[in-house]
Amino acid sequence: MLGLIAFAAIFFGLLWRGWRALARAQDIYTPVIWGSVGALLLYLVHGLFDSPYWKNDLSVEFWLVAALQVIAIRGARADRAGLSQSPEYHPPDRSATYYIR
Repeated sequence: MLGLIAFAAIFFGLLWRGWRALARAQDIYTPVIWGSVGALLLYLVHGLFDSPYWKNDLSVEFWLVAALQVIAIRGARADRAGLSQSPEYHPPDRSATYYIR
């Protein structure tokens, strides 16, 4: 029972966080989050009629989708906060650098 409760908490937590992140996501993160939420809903509906999680390849796929969603949500959050922008490139000052020839 404890495993079932823990898995349900993870599963529905992923769905809830993904759904909430869709409103804030921009650029590439929007389709990634849509796809991961859609895949999780597919697991939920398909799981009502069959047991897709207990097959090894599908359980690995589930955890990859979960990881992809977590990464996309964090990336969207960082992008929205302006943290993911790379700093401007400034070439090194060659006047103070000594080169060995």
